[in-house]
Amino acid sequence: MKKIPILSGLALCLVVAACGGGDGAPASAGPAIRLAYSGAPLVAAQRASVRAAAPTGASGGAGRDAVVADNQATIDSLQAAFKARGADIAVYPGTIDGTTLHELVMSENSGVAPTDAELRDIPWGIPTEWVLINFKFADMVTRNDDPVQRAAIDQFERDLDTYVKREYLKGRVVYAAQPLGPCDHKDDTTNPIVTLSAILSQNRYVNAIGGMPVTPEQMDSTCLVPNDAVRSAYVAKIADRLFGEYTTALDTIDKCKHSPAAIPENERAAQCWGIAPKKK
Repeated sequence: MKKIPILSGLALCLVVAACGGGDGAPASAGPAIRLAYSGAPLVAAQRASVRAAAPTGASGGAGRDAVVADNQATIDSLQAAFKARGADIAVYPGTIDGTTLHELVMSENSGVAPTDAELRDIPWGIPTEWVLINFKFADMVTRNDDPVQRAAIDQFERDLDTYVKREYLKGRVVYAAQPLGPCDHKDDTTNPIVTLSAILSQNRYVNAIGGMPVTPEQMDSTCLVPNDAVRSAYVAKIADRLFGEYTTALDTIDKCKHSPAAIPENERAAQCWGIAPKKK
């Protein structure tokens, strides 16, 4: 399914935020990109069980505190990765307290998604805000040919669609971290990790990033918790993709301003929207 293009809006965002407000205008005091992180931790140990990716209130305050601490480690790791790459991307906590995707969706407008008309009619925005999510199924072990698991997966897919449409309506670019693995049953389409990867990849409002193959030796006995080396590589892969988006936009800005002819004519209007070429 075709993804929503974001480059031209991102380029304009960086013109305004990273390059100042135009000739004679002061530069922005804030970062070029604000990245909000929501969902389950990327880097810290998933403490409990197969349900650790989506703890609920039943976990108690201590469980939620642990998830928040682990997610802060994720935010710190991403921020360090962007700093090391020279990217002006600031990472902020979104929903990191263990709230499930379904709870998050139902907390607004009784879970009703934006309509197609609303999505078509939104004015063109400047996506100075990115969202990175890492929501998973509550049960990442049971096969998806189990009726209860299948129903839960279908609900997750609907919730994801509602969530990302809301973010799109707010002018935000949504990225989703692909799950690691699976370290076993790689060709089994009923594996919940394979199923989650497919759902993320097929939603036209989501940019799925980060997934990488792993071996049983790199994971714990549940095949869900990676070792430190894999976690570090996982974060690096996600940061590399986002840094790539950032640098591509900077390159596009430079071409639009100084050498528009370097961009194919049939793409120039969209990619250079809002970017005035420099007068020679």
